[in-house]
Amino acid sequence: MIERAEALLKRASGFVTPGRFQIEAAIQSVHADRAGSGVTNWEAILRLYEALSKVAPSLGGAVAQAAALTLAGKPQEARRRLDALPQERLKHYQPYWAVRATLSQAPEEKTAARHAFMVAAGLSSDPAERRYLLAKRAALDP
Repeated sequence: MIERAEALLKRASGFVTPGRFQIEAAIQSVHADRAGSGVTNWEAILRLYEALSKVAPSLGGAVAQAAALTLAGKPQEARRRLDALPQERLKHYQPYWAVRATLSQAPEEKTAARHAFMVAAGLSSDPAERRYLLAKRAALDP
């Protein structure tokens, strides 16, 4: 399936202007490449999210871009991007809280991280995801 998807993505790369679904497929392709290489090319993912934000800006894309910035070792930029988002729309947006929690794990921010993990877990509808987030929160306890 991955080979077929890669072939379709290669064919789509010939289009004059890449569209939303082509860029999203390319992001997934970079993630899938990790299965063979063992490494995620975060710089490629960041470039693709930047392109996606221009073609189809969305709250989900912006939060995913902040997550990618965090995993690429750019937490200050990730925090700046999260802080620039419309906070009213984020109150009940679980991915935002999960990324915020991950960003707030420095020793001086443990209280904020605990809170963000609790909110993220409370907003999660998936039991396994909830357990994971609560375990991450518990790991921050003294």
